[in-house]
Amino acid sequence: MVEATYGSDVVFWIDEHLYEYEFGIPEITARAEWYGVDNWPYVRIDGCMVYVGINSCEETAQIIGEMIDVRLAATSGLSPVSITGNFFADGSTVRHHVTFQLVDAPGLHNVRATFMVIEDEVEGDGGEHFPRVTRSIHYEPVILASQGDVAHFEIELPQGFDWETEMLSAVVFLQKTDGNCEIIQGAVMPLSSASNADAPLMTAHVPRIECASPSPFRTMTEVVFHLSDAAAQGPVLLQVIDPLGRRVRELSLGTGVLSAGRGSVVWDGRSDGGEPAPDGTYFFRLLTPEGVTGGKAVLIR
Repeated sequence: MVEATYGSDVVFWIDEHLYEYEFGIPEITARAEWYGVDNWPYVRIDGCMVYVGINSCEETAQIIGEMIDVRLAATSGLSPVSITGNFFADGSTVRHHVTFQLVDAPGLHNVRATFMVIEDEVEGDGGEHFPRVTRSIHYEPVILASQGDVAHFEIELPQGFDWETEMLSAVVFLQKTDGNCEIIQGAVMPLSSASNADAPLMTAHVPRIECASPSPFRTMTEVVFHLSDAAAQGPVLLQVIDPLGRRVRELSLGTGVLSAGRGSVVWDGRSDGGEPAPDGTYFFRLLTPEGVTGGKAVLIR
């Protein structure tokens, strides 16, 4: 219900089936202990906001939705990290190919990457079906010290004999290991074909916003970006977001008409309705089939 309201690109829920559930795995128990889970049902939003209790589906959806709105406002709906890659499952192994890139933030330390394999519609002992069951979890420490830094991982996790390959998903995210343990960014990896599953990712060509120039600007700024071959096939969108997380402008860069490599688009400092945007800092989101990357510029009239 909540995911349908916000869209899976904003909210993607995972049922980890803690403790006594028939699909529980040791890594899930360890995660629960790390969080200090002592009640059920227990829901975490971006790792840092907690909802505990039992209500009607409608009331629970409303409460969680309000918490998501607070979280989106706090982050302006943006992330300092882009995540790109894919996964491949061959019946015995699930391979993740994942690249994290720091696009706009101070250095990130005390963070770890989490790699999860999720299976949908798993049949239980009683014949019932469970959505998005966590099958395996793997952690790797990550340091992204400076803007533009890249961390690339190729992770192999064993695939259970009873897992349905066509029902698997790979979910990855970066999360702080101190403070409020917030999730910085997450992504659902697309399934790779067998023909290119062993090919390493070209990290230099992951989609990213390189810069916005000039910044500060008065009338227009050029947003320079890079696209991979797959991302260039589109659709590719550039969204302009204000500091409160509201979309000011959305520019469609086309589908199948862009070239891989360097490109640019000009924002004239106006909203979708043509009105001049007020002074302030604006954030850019480049949305491609391979993920979302961000940047920013300052407008001064």
